This record gives sequence, structure tokens and C-alpha cells, in this order.
Amino acid sequence: MERSSEDNYSWLFGLRSYFMFVNDTDKLRIIRNLIALRFGKDEDMHHIIRRVCLEDVEFYTESYQVSHRAERFEMYFNFLSKNTDIWSVERVLYLMKLLFKDDSILFPLYDLVKKYQLDESIKDAFSKGQVTSKVWLTETMQKLVTPNSKYHNIVIIGGWYGHLTHYLKDKVEYDNFYNIDPHEFNSYIGKENFNYGNKKYHVSSTTIESVNYAQGAGYQIPLGEYDPENQFKFTVKEHRMVDPDLVINTSCEHMNDNWYAQLPAGKLVALQTNNLRNIAPDHFNCIDKISDMDVKYPMSKVLFQGELDISVGKRFMKIGIK
Repeated sequence: MERSSEDNYSWLFGLRSYFMFVNDTDKLRIIRNLIALRFGKDEDMHHIIRRVCLEDVEFYTESYQVSHRAERFEMYFNFLSKNTDIWSVERVLYLMKLLFKDDSILFPLYDLVKKYQLDESIKDAFSKGQVTSKVWLTETMQKLVTPNSKYHNIVIIGGWYGHLTHYLKDKVEYDNFYNIDPHEFNSYIGKENFNYGNKKYHVSSTTIESVNYAQGAGYQIPLGEYDPENQFKFTVKEHRMVDPDLVINTSCEHMNDNWYAQLPAGKLVALQTNNLRNIAPDHFNCIDKISDMDVKYPMSKVLFQGELDISVGKRFMKIGIK
């Protein structure tokens, strides 16, 4: 979680950052217009609403988009009130669904909010701080990857909804992506909503401490199925030996450091943590400065180390060979 109670619309700026990163000009245009409607000055609002409507007509010309234009126009004018209820996550995502019905990010987000009432969780997952942190990781990994090469196995520890795959797409190549996250519901959502049909994506609902690591062979990762009719219970069907080329942990603040001690020397590791102790009760392993990572996560070769200001605090990242 990286969103303060005062920053209730950070997710709008997060979506803007995401669509800038993936260079999706159509979705970026509507997000920028929505931000203008929400935060524009009252005296400028007649210019803003005129531009929003004109751009809707000019750029969104597919039959599906045209058929829902009247409904969107009504929503644009309702958004002028800046009423908090009108500016709910569900309504904003519904508007975007009237434009982009099959988008691989927007459709799952709307489905999650509508079906599971995950407004607050979505605000966190796509807050500006979360998005810029994942963009930072991806762009840095791009620079470190040898041209025309790819990873065989990427293992992410505590990967939440597994939506990092959308950032890596067309940026960092891999054969298999394994998300080890102990929360059964989150793991199910990551598989069914954000990675449905992605044969490279595999998820396991367990703690990293309970996954055996065999020297020279890798992690013995339990894979299985989820039962949405029984609180998304995860049933193990097989154990797969996975020797990772890259281990990612962007949730170091949520867990102790035993997982790192277990990891053998010579493995490529990408780590992120933060100093946001007061944001969430489960941030029990934060750090205060970048040099703290050298103590907690020593590496034989550091490829990158730095910090990122995410407005509510600092995000720290270290990539290298253990």
C-alpha cells in the first residue's frame, strides 16, 4: 500500500503514468481529460468540457465507441460537479469501458470493482507511487538485459495481483513468470483477471519461507487450482522445480529477510522496499536510507542502486548479483 488518505485520486495519475509508459495515446488522452475535469479551475471548466467533447468525437470513432457517446457525454457533464460519489473508481472505469471494452488492464479493473468491490485495493495497486515504481523497475531491467536475450524463469516474491507482467510485456523477455504470494484471493485475481490466458504466468499461494530451495536445482514451487466457491481455497496439484534466472521482490517491507538468506550466491536479484512505516500496519521491515539495503541485502556485484521520491515517501531499489 502506497497511498495516503489525503491522496484519494492518486490512482488517476497512476493510470496516466501507466498509459504513458506503454505509449497508449488513446487511453492517455481520456485520462488526461478526466484529470482536467477533476482538478481544473472553475473558470476554465467551459473550455475543458468543450475540448473533452470535441476530442471524443474526433478520436473515438469505432462503432462501439460511437454507440455509447451520448452516455459518455452525460457522464462528462456529471463529472463537472466534482462530487466524490460521482468520481468513484467504478464510475471512472465504467466510462473508460464505454470506450475500450476489451482492454487488458481496464476490463479486469472494472470487473474487480464491480464484482468484488475492490475500490480501495485498486486505488493502491494503481496509485502513482506503485505505477512509477514498477515503471522504474522495468526500465532499469531493460537497460541491464543483454540485447536479444531473455530470461528462462522469473520468480517474483509477494507479487500481489501479478500485474507486473503487463509492465514487462515487450520490454523484458522471459519464458515463465512465477508469482509466489500467500494471499489466495489475490493470487486467484492475478491469474484469472490480469493474466487470463497467459501461458507464461504461474501462481502459487504460499509464503516464500515454506518453499524449499534445493542447491543447484532451484525452488520447489507448489502449483495448483483455486476454488472460488470455497473462499478461493488453493489446492496443490504438483510441485515444480524452478531454477530462476531472476528473482524479484518489490515487497521487502512486508516480510522478514529469511528468503534472501536462503537464496544462493550468484543469483540475479531485483529488490524494492520503502520508508513508509506509517502507511500500512504490515510494513514492518522498512528502511530509512538506501545504504540500509547494503546491510540487509548484501550483493557480490551491484548493477543498480537508487531511490525514488513517490510523494508519500521514498522507494528504494537495488539490483545485482547476490
